[in-house]
Amino acid sequence: MSNQLPIVIGSHAAESGKKRVAAYCRVSSPSAEQLKSYQAQVDNYRKKFEKDDSVVFVGVYGDPGASGTRAANREGFMRMIDDCRRGEIDAIWTKSVSRFGMNTVDTLVYTRELRNLGSGRLKICASLVRSLESPPHTGECLSLVNRSGP
Repeated sequence: MSNQLPIVIGSHAAESGKKRVAAYCRVSSPSAEQLKSYQAQVDNYRKKFEKDDSVVFVGVYGDPGASGTRAANREGFMRMIDDCRRGEIDAIWTKSVSRFGMNTVDTLVYTRELRNLGSGRLKICASLVRSLESPPHTGECLSLVNRSGP
């Protein structure tokens, strides 16, 4: 897409004891209103993670103006999945489950694959939903792919 907004992808190097966190942002159309929403998503995650010393911020993967109905048509999503396959990401944050994918089959296929990578170490978080794992005051993470083990 010629109207893509900049995406930041940082170093994937793991630091001792720190999770490597990425964000995935997407809007369905290239309209000005949708691109403004996309930029707000990107800005939110950059602000949230760039100065967080408890994680390594891999960066923001995105597909502005891309339908969520076919994962194969979303270049940023597929690049993120490839980085997960290489073991370079420990957690993915997204605005909502619908940003991760609108096609139920694709969403299940990729969440199951990600769950099985590295013995289930990868988490996918929808930031608008509170997780039972999160302290009540944060309300920021819903684990869609459960971690295995302790």
